Amino acid sequence: MSIRDGRSEVFGPLYRQKKLIEQMICSADETISETSNSYSAIHNNAKYSNSLDGSSSKPSWKVLIYDDIGRDIIAPLLRVAELRQLGVTLHMSLSNRRQAIPDVPAVYFVSPTADNIQKLNEDCKNQLYDSMWIHFTSSIPRVLLELLAQGCGNDSQRIMKVYDMYSSFISLEKTLFTLHMQKSYAALNQPRMSDRDIEKMMESVVTGLLSALITMKIVPIIRAQKGGPSEMVARMLSDRIRELAVGRNSVFSDALSTPNTERPLLLLLDRNIDLSVMLHHTWTYQALGHDVLQLHLNRITLPKTISDGFRNAKSYDLDSNDEFWAVNAGRPFPQVAEAVESALADYKKDVDAVNRQAGAVGDVLDEARLEAADHALQR
Repeated sequence: MSIRDGRSEVFGPLYRQKKLIEQMICSADETISETSNSYSAIHNNAKYSNSLDGSSSKPSWKVLIYDDIGRDIIAPLLRVAELRQLGVTLHMSLSNRRQAIPDVPAVYFVSPTADNIQKLNEDCKNQLYDSMWIHFTSSIPRVLLELLAQGCGNDSQRIMKVYDMYSSFISLEKTLFTLHMQKSYAALNQPRMSDRDIEKMMESVVTGLLSALITMKIVPIIRAQKGGPSEMVARMLSDRIRELAVGRNSVFSDALSTPNTERPLLLLLDRNIDLSVMLHHTWTYQALGHDVLQLHLNRITLPKTISDGFRNAKSYDLDSNDEFWAVNAGRPFPQVAEAVESALADYKKDVDAVNRQAGAVGDVLDEARLEAADHALQR
């Protein structure tokens, strides 16, 4: 889904979601008041230590545990070096077998499912970590929350906090995010799909859109095409917003506190309205990256041929931090080829300049050595 807003640099999904994930990781660095809930602690800009800002103390060492959904959310936002700056010494999958690290706190970022709750209970009973700071990608149902409390038993004191992050979407660019629902169009249009499965998929769409709205702190005007899935999603989303907008600690308190602010428009359309787009393979750098290089979550993986015949995969990140990609991603490929030649020519000029400077310095050093040797011989 694309966002059209001139303030996307600060108010867009990528910027805000990255800040929330950084605050989530740093939640184990400081003790939050027992009266704070998931929204007031995370979404209302709690004063966590954040070494990336350079304005607070060094964060404590911790481990980061995630499931597949949590991993995909974090991947486009934070690199390994940034995780290190936030104090993350290890980052592991919840489903993997893990050894105990009893003196280190653990920050969890997982989806609220029965399987994940069972694994969290096992970690708590086995006392793998000193403390557990559990963050769910979306709101956890009360049934699963009670299951978590019952499963931990006498070891429940290890769980310091449980947060609803409302972060069930993936930010790929400053103005673009995805719900990462693969083959959803084919599934929704499958004749044998039951009503229960359709409702479950619609619920996933609503949860993702609601998470994006809460993260961006906006209450939009919703417009949808009549009939079909889009109208169903619009009604479900509207009902969820109304439920969460009530109360003093509402997750939409910031958006509702400024009534004079212009509300954005959320337009929901069925994919059937423009089927040809799915069949287009445009001649742009970014589109070709998807089609040819399997671009996934802003990363491509290329096989590297070794002399003995083995292949080692090599990965490259393509996002706004890559200047060449940021400038040329949407350009036609012939223009990108020209840009590559120009960039290569500039690189060669810079290399020649450095070599000339190094050569000049070397000549000066050689002259100095000769003079020193001449003085030594004269003595």
